[in-house]
Parts: sequence; C-alpha cells; structure tokens
Amino acid sequence: MRSVMENRFKKYLDAETEPIPFIQHKIKVAIQSLRHFEKQISGGVEPTTVRIDVSELERYTANISKEALNAYFASEAFLNEYTLIRDPTTQAPLQVEHVLY
Repeated sequence: MRSVMENRFKKYLDAETEPIPFIQHKIKVAIQSLRHFEKQISGGVEPTTVRIDVSELERYTANISKEALNAYFASEAFLNEYTLIRDPTTQAPLQVEHVLY
C-alpha cells in the first residue's frame, strides 16, 4: 500500500517539476494540524483564525522559482481560501492566514 501511495505522489516529489499542488497540500495540512492542536489546547473550542509562517514551507518551496510561488500566492485558488500577510517594507511573504466562516 505504501508503494502505491508513493507512486501516486511521486510526481509531486520530483525536483524537476514545479510542485504547486504539493505546496497546496502542505499549506492545507499545516493549517489543519495547527487548528487541531489549538482545538485540543483550548478544550474543544475550534479557533476561527489560524496563521502559519511561510518560513515553515521553505524546505518545500526551495526548488520553486520565486515568480511561480508569487503567482500562486496571487492566484484565485489561493486567495479564495487564504490571506497572505506580507512584510510592509519588503513585501516578502511572512504568514498564510486561514479564517473559518
């Protein structure tokens, strides 16, 4: 079963491709993990706003061009679910925010 899953997601792990779907998955998993952790700590109250640092994603974005990553952050697919918080002076991405409605 493990080899089947590895083969299925192998295209996202290859350094030769631009793994935007892999980055989407990592952001989603990081948000869900943090939301679950904060829910456990608060005694079952689910947080409405969760933020993750973009620096947590650096090891996954190392082989992606900055232009492709910025294009993804500006895409409608990203903006429908998340808000990107940038440094006011350098405009570098700092955090990804997800808000439950």
